[in-house]
Amino acid sequence: MVGMKYTKDREITVSGVGTELAKQIPEWAVQTGRQCKCKDMQAKMDRWGPDGCFDRRNSIVAHLLSQSDHLIPAFKLVPESLKRAVANRMLAKAIQDARK
Repeated sequence: MVGMKYTKDREITVSGVGTELAKQIPEWAVQTGRQCKCKDMQAKMDRWGPDGCFDRRNSIVAHLLSQSDHLIPAFKLVPESLKRAVANRMLAKAIQDARK
């Protein structure tokens, strides 16, 4: 489930695993286009919540790796095993942050 949080100015912010993961990916590193399914996956992950994302972590990481075509060219040279390790760490951090 998506968590609702309040800022010090009493604004409501949405905090879900997908949102937390998206915060970790700098805009300069991504080249989005019509084929990018990032926002769709972000919304699904927000709905699944931390426990649902933990249960689906292998498929989420596989999705992230399948979207690596949308990264800037320099990142395309990174070995698959390193991309997988980084994706797993980013997902674990997003799940942890969404639970706060």
